[in-house]
Amino acid sequence: MNELEKLCQDLKVPLGNGQDWEYELANEYRTPQWLAKYLSAYLHNNYSTFQKHILMNLCIDICNDLFTANPNQNQPIIHQVLNVLYNDYAKHWQLIDYWALPDEPLEDCFEITSEIRKLRQKYLANAHEWLALNQAQQNLLIAKQNFRQCPDFFIQLQIALNSSSQQTYALTLIHDDGLNDDQLSQLLSTLINIALEAMTNKVLLHIKY
Repeated sequence: MNELEKLCQDLKVPLGNGQDWEYELANEYRTPQWLAKYLSAYLHNNYSTFQKHILMNLCIDICNDLFTANPNQNQPIIHQVLNVLYNDYAKHWQLIDYWALPDEPLEDCFEITSEIRKLRQKYLANAHEWLALNQAQQNLLIAKQNFRQCPDFFIQLQIALNSSSQQTYALTLIHDDGLNDDQLSQLLSTLINIALEAMTNKVLLHIKY
């Protein structure tokens, strides 16, 4: 028994001729109720990468059918599928590109393409931000490890403190390094500004020296 046959047996759905199975599955197995069953199988069974790929593609294809029937579709299960797809983006990026058709005009695409494009855009934007933050953190860690030999440490720290996305990490570095009063005085004006801004936004920042 191959992997597709095992999947069909578990789900109690017909195998058909095995070709393009997820696209050829009969309409009676493409309802929101069946979609929920396929998503549950994807999440809770110890299936192979191949089987999960097929299940996810089937889920997207059924979502596309639902959007085709009603462009204003608001089935909760569709949002659940898109959330799982987003969380497993790295596993299914080729599938996402297939449904997103990034180089095609939207009017020539699938009904679900706009939703997949939103998902893709969000993921890539977050990935770019994470990479930038991760690089900044690595630079600061290198400076920290070479504290005595790195005259640019405070410059890098000042830059991090002035970046809202890096402030928490920079403050952690200050705490972990146990900077003395003279060192802290070099950063005092920035720390005061952060504290004042936090008070304005009703956010408590705890800085331990």
